[in-house]
Amino acid sequence: MVLLVLEGDGQVVAGDGQEPVHAGSVVFVPAGEARGLKAETRLIALHVVSPPPSEKDHFEVMAKLQQGKCP
Repeated sequence: MVLLVLEGDGQVVAGDGQEPVHAGSVVFVPAGEARGLKAETRLIALHVVSPPPSEKDHFEVMAKLQQGKCP
């Protein structure tokens, strides 16, 4: 996964770590690592995933969200 922050500030969560990001930040997270983005201000980012997520990936994320858990 590659994340390019176009505007704003926040925190990116990758694996067990968390780091600040701002406009111009580029983040790479290897496949299989937990990842997330917490916006601290209005944040616009380009999120690229390759290969594309499968239906199984989407199902697992939606199931965790419905349980109130972050994926």
